[in-house]
This record gives sequence, C-alpha cells and structure tokens, in this order.
Amino acid sequence: MVNKQNQRFGYGNKTIWSIECEKILQSVRTILTQDINSADSTDPSYPVLFEYNFGKNNTESINLGGINLIGKIDRVDVSFNSENNYLQHIFILDYKGSNPHSKKEMIERIRNALDCQLLIYTFVIQKYFFNNFNKENLNNMMKIGYIPYNKNNSHKNKDFRKSVIALEEFPKLADEFIKTVEIYIEHMKNGNF
Repeated sequence: MVNKQNQRFGYGNKTIWSIECEKILQSVRTILTQDINSADSTDPSYPVLFEYNFGKNNTESINLGGINLIGKIDRVDVSFNSENNYLQHIFILDYKGSNPHSKKEMIERIRNALDCQLLIYTFVIQKYFFNNFNKENLNNMMKIGYIPYNKNNSHKNKDFRKSVIALEEFPKLADEFIKTVEIYIEHMKNGNF
C-alpha cells in the first residue's frame, strides 16, 4: 500500500516508476556490455570486489592528515600476466551516471585534490591486498577510472579500461595528491576554509 508521502516523491506512480525501471535496466545493460567487451579482449580483467565498505566494522581504513576515512568502493577488477599468471594490474573503478572528465582533466583534479575518490580507494585496496599503500611498486600496478553507465555516454567506452589512468605513467601523482590533501586539512584545522 502506498502512503501519501511516497506518492509525493513518485513512489507508487506507475509512469514515474516505469521511467525509473527503464533507466535502471539501461544502466545494467551498459555495464554488462562493457564487461563482455572487456572479457573478450586480449588482456581481460576480472571483477573481484563490489561495494567494498572501508573504515568501519574492522575493515581496512586509511588515515590522511589525521582523519580516518570511511567509504564504499564501487568495484575492483584485477588482471593477470598471461605468461606467468602473476597479478599484473588492479583497477579501481567507480560507476558514474554523468560524463566523466577527460584523462587530462582527471589528472589535474586528482593532483589538486578536487577529485579525491579514486586515489583514496587506491590506497584502501593497496592496504587490503598488500598491508601497505602508496609505494612505487604498488602504485605501478594500479589503474583508476570511472565507468559511465548512462545510455548517453555508453558508446564512448566499449572497453572502459581504455579510459583509465595508469598510475605508473604519473609516478608523482599520488604524493602530490597526499601533499595537497594534507595542506587542505591543515587549513581547515586552522579555521581557513
């Protein structure tokens, strides 16, 4: 039974619900198509974690600038070296309904701590797998990016891995990010917003 408050927000409205269902189905189709294309590639990756909570209930936590961070990582994929089956790359992926920034814009946003999400997630997963984070050998295997899931931009990345940033190509990015975050936190602690 639908109450009046739910009707006010569109719950129980057949027209709105059918539109929302179609959006959800389109998002699922888009993500599955991208995964199928990725699996068919010569260098497949495999999802290993979905909706991973961190920073509470005895899960991995990261402390930046004296602040323990809490969050949820949408997805983590791994790929293996085809010659020796060793772990080759770890992909930190976040689903986005809006158009993600270009690689160049993303790098600048990360460097300036305007987009903190992917590197924080990277550090959490490094700690999860290796009990350490932000080390050169670990950063070199990390690839980070967004997976667009709406029908308006799904055609752009048939294989989402083509739009990810390989941290080994930007060896100072993680350190620059941490330094910027720590400066921002110190400013906030001092009341400078």
